Amino acid sequence: MLRFLSRLRYRHIAKNQPSGQPVKIAVYFKYALGEVFIVLVGVLLAFALNSWWNNVKEAKTRKIILSNLLDEMEYNNQELQQTLRIDEFVLHNAEALEEILDGTPKGEQVAVADTILSAFIIAATNNPSTGSLNSILTSGKIDYINNNALITSIITWNNKLDDATEDEQTAFDFIENQFLPAMREQVDLSDIFDNLGKMVGYAITGAKDNLSLKFLSKTTRLENSNSLINLVLQREVRLNIAIGALKRLHEHQIKMLQLIQQVNE
Repeated sequence: MLRFLSRLRYRHIAKNQPSGQPVKIAVYFKYALGEVFIVLVGVLLAFALNSWWNNVKEAKTRKIILSNLLDEMEYNNQELQQTLRIDEFVLHNAEALEEILDGTPKGEQVAVADTILSAFIIAATNNPSTGSLNSILTSGKIDYINNNALITSIITWNNKLDDATEDEQTAFDFIENQFLPAMREQVDLSDIFDNLGKMVGYAITGAKDNLSLKFLSKTTRLENSNSLINLVLQREVRLNIAIGALKRLHEHQIKMLQLIQQVNE
C-alpha cells in the first residue's frame, strides 16, 4: 500500500515538470517529505491497529477471567451458605443440650435425644473452589482487571478463608480430642455415628424423611456434671467463633460478586 502511494506521488511530481527536463532537487525534496509523511502515517496506522487488536484481545481475556471468577464465587457462596446452615443447626442443638443440663442437678442422669447428640458432634467444613482465583493471582492475569477495589478483594479473599478454616479446624479438633473421648467413657455412640450423615442432610434441608422413627425417639442417658457442662459451653464458644469467621467470609464474597458484576457490565 505504501509503495503504491509512493509511486503515485512520484508520477504526479514528474508529470508536473516541463517535458524533457529532469526533476529538480527541490522537487525531490518535496517528494522525500511526502515519503516521510506516508511512512509516518503507515507507522501510526500500524500502531493504532495493533493497539486496537490488543484492546480487543484484552477485553476478551478480561471477560473470560471475570466470567470464571463469577461462576466460582457463586458456587462458593452456595457452599458457604450450606456450611453456615449446618453450623447454626449444630449451635441450636448445643444450646438445647445446655438447657437440658442446666435443668438437671449435678450427679443425676439425664435423658438426651440422640438427635441432639448426633447434631452436637457434626463438624462441618467449608470447601470452596479456588482454581480461577488462584490462577488469577499466580499467572499475572490480575493485571487484566481494571478495578482496584476488585483487585484488593481478590487478594484479601484468601486471608478471610484462612481465618475461617482455622476456626473450623479448632472446632473440629475440640470434638475429636475432647468431647468424643469424654463421651466414649460414658455411652455407646454407635447409633449416633451411624445416623450422622442423615443428620447433616436434616441440617441442610430441614427434612427428617431419612431419619428412622426409632432413631428420632431414642435417647441416651448422660450423667450431668460440671465437666460435661463446660464441654458443651466450649463447643458453643468455638461454634460462635467459626460462624463469625464464616459470616465475614460470606460478606466479603458478596461484595466481590457485586464488584465483578459492575466491572463486567
